[in-house]
Amino acid sequence: MGDEWGTILRVLGTIAALVLVLFLAWLLLRWMNKRMPGMSGSGKMIKVLDRTAAGKNSSILLLRVEDKVLLVAISEHAIEKLCEFDDPDEQIKPPPTPDYPSFSSTLRNATKNLGRPKDKGDRL
Repeated sequence: MGDEWGTILRVLGTIAALVLVLFLAWLLLRWMNKRMPGMSGSGKMIKVLDRTAAGKNSSILLLRVEDKVLLVAISEHAIEKLCEFDDPDEQIKPPPTPDYPSFSSTLRNATKNLGRPKDKGDRL
């Protein structure tokens, strides 16, 4: 019976140590986020506006950094600034979205005449 209690206490001690390490790591991360906000990776200073693949392991990113917009090429071996825009609100605008009819209205129009008999003048 004494050997079982020793095993149980070792397991509980290991679990308590793991919980303590996780809690301390959580506290450290919170402290680091307050002291160094740019290091947290939360994206407060840099926003990815758009991204497109340029190859197997490369892509082109459109980034907003404060009041500038950068076009950046990223590959496995390098990151290169392609160009920079000073006034992003005037130069960088999303393309207009086409005004397509909704899927439900298109389906409704396509199926409207399915149930009625064909007129003599109707052709396929």
